[in-house]
Amino acid sequence: MDSPLISLVVPVYNTEKYVEKAVRSVLAQGFDDWELLLVDDGSTDGSGAVCDALAGEDERIRVFHQPNGGVSSARNLALDQARGRFLCFLDSDDTLDSTFFEKMLAMQAQAGSVPVCCGFDWQEAHETNQPARPLPSKRVSLDDFLFEALIGRLGLPLCCVTWLIPAETALRQRFDESLGYGEDSLFLMQVLLHYREVWYDPQPLYRYLTERDGNTVTERSLKKSASRYRSLEKTLALCRGQLPKTEQVLIKHLVECAAEAARRARREGKQKEYKSYKKLCLDWWKQLSRCKDISGKDRLRLLAYGLSPCLSEKMMMKIYGRV
Repeated sequence: MDSPLISLVVPVYNTEKYVEKAVRSVLAQGFDDWELLLVDDGSTDGSGAVCDALAGEDERIRVFHQPNGGVSSARNLALDQARGRFLCFLDSDDTLDSTFFEKMLAMQAQAGSVPVCCGFDWQEAHETNQPARPLPSKRVSLDDFLFEALIGRLGLPLCCVTWLIPAETALRQRFDESLGYGEDSLFLMQVLLHYREVWYDPQPLYRYLTERDGNTVTERSLKKSASRYRSLEKTLALCRGQLPKTEQVLIKHLVECAAEAARRARREGKQKEYKSYKKLCLDWWKQLSRCKDISGKDRLRLLAYGLSPCLSEKMMMKIYGRV
């Protein structure tokens, strides 16, 4: 097969009930110059067989099987095999809008050589939610985009699945296999730092499934919080001296993540880890106190996180219903 325009990477692990729907959403695309790389990461259900059967239907689907190594390992295998000019990602329990490729390429034609990002939706209680919000301009500086996304004003998670990325940049990067969570945002940051601008249009072209058992979006554990913390540390190290506004909001997230890890450690009876993350929370807050783009209200709230992670959680839940 000749080199396709788009390589779509899908890691697969124990999603037998969902992966066919994900692949069917790719087959339903109006644009057809693509390859689909399915990486069965040592699934113990029938996911691998489903992938093989789907590959038998269409030569654009290529399947790879490997012993379980985690989602980063699976994606890295696909990066080694990708042949397209552009790269995008899909999780095996999510789906794409039938116009995903067509509209992302239309954005890319307007954007030129920079990466493009779309919005998403999800189903909850029989209602469709489309939380991603626009910016005044679709072409935006990287520092401004990342600040708005990370501060929470866009309603958009910073992860690789809503992006179309030039392969010449993306294929030089690899996912960090030491991370179980936060690996996709770190990978995305490694890619985006090669550009000064991005193109962002919040139209919902990616569809999340959030209610599956075992979905990492809803998982709560010290293991997850600790991995997210390491990812944020590494991301901040990449941004130092390059993206001043993004640096500040990453420090804010490190305070929040350290506090969350401390709470999880306390719930799991791990006192040593609790004390360690509480100290880290306060250490990062000292840096946050000098961040001019973080509101005084946020700095005061996060000081409470550092002084007493568990008590501050109770107070926030009582006042706002969330942390």
